[in-house]
Amino acid sequence: MVFLLVFVDTADEMEKQIEEIETGGEYIPIERISSHEAYQWMEDFVIEIVAPKDDYVSEKLSIALMGKGAFRRFKDVLHRVGDEWVQAWYHWRDDRLNQAMKEWFASLPVEIKEETLPS
Repeated sequence: MVFLLVFVDTADEMEKQIEEIETGGEYIPIERISSHEAYQWMEDFVIEIVAPKDDYVSEKLSIALMGKGAFRRFKDVLHRVGDEWVQAWYHWRDDRLNQAMKEWFASLPVEIKEETLPS
């Protein structure tokens, strides 16, 4: 897999590089996780992971998810309730991102070979 990082000096150079990348057919843009899906992940985390273990934290996180600014409030509440929940959230979210990445790769017309680098 190759990731492309482009450094340019001017906006004109950047536009030219973007145009070449978009029309060249050699690169596939990486799709972002939608905010709707990311929000759903937070709700699922509360329901699947937090609620069975801690009613108080579950209630606080559920309230944080209500209304505008939910993403920021969710993270603020996580950091207030303790490192255990912060770590649990990031581990759980990383698993979801990994799964989404695998599904995205599977949808591409390319063969993906997964290898583990030696430590």
